[in-house]
Amino acid sequence: MSYIHSFPPVSGPAADRLILGSMPGKASLAANQYYAHPRIGVIFFNGAKAESVWRRHVGPTLPADLAAIPTSRLPSTSPANASIPYPVKLRQWRAVTTPL
Repeated sequence: MSYIHSFPPVSGPAADRLILGSMPGKASLAANQYYAHPRIGVIFFNGAKAESVWRRHVGPTLPADLAAIPTSRLPSTSPANASIPYPVKLRQWRAVTTPL
């Protein structure tokens, strides 16, 4: 038997950005949703794998209003992605904090 280990999402009622890794949590799987919500302003992906999974399994299932939410892939924070120097990753990840 396989197990999914995750942590609850950190969110607030005025959230307008979403950062996705490559594995949805149990609640998302049970609800058959991948955190999609129409107020979200941008969806950021933590690496290419997260973006690939989203585009293959989630994006095609969304209604038009949710599918129209802009997306952006950021460099993975995984230690396995050590080929990108920290200052470069930091500069790219700052996109999360810029005004929409």
